[in-house]
Amino acid sequence: MITQTIINILKQDSQIQSLLGGPYVSVTNLFNDTVDKQINVSFDLGETNPITAGEDTANIYEGTVTVYILVKDSIQEPIKTINNIATRVLQLLDLKGTTLSDSYTTTVYWVRKAKTGDIKYYENIGFYELYIDFDWVAKI
Repeated sequence: MITQTIINILKQDSQIQSLLGGPYVSVTNLFNDTVDKQINVSFDLGETNPITAGEDTANIYEGTVTVYILVKDSIQEPIKTINNIATRVLQLLDLKGTTLSDSYTTTVYWVRKAKTGDIKYYENIGFYELYIDFDWVAKI
């Protein structure tokens, strides 16, 4: 599944770990309000479509995955921090080719940024959030 592939890429990057203060990258249902900075990755099966045109398209899918970057309001310069993390995420995930292949995804043909949201502030939990949508095509 491409979600786990993306999580592994982000979690294993030394710059992301440095920016987050650790390997705090997970799926969205594992939000952790005890850390200051984290990345959550979502995956909606309803947005995944098999590609049926052409030959040899078995197990080739396209879809959208959303990367959420969350930073607590109590850290120094939270907006600058969220932008630095987003810049590195974009450097890592705006890719073409098979460099993303792993045990979860046979071949990733491409991942590209589709949309970046505005920074939101959630006062009740004390976090700033920025999301980035990525479109992808992969053999799963």
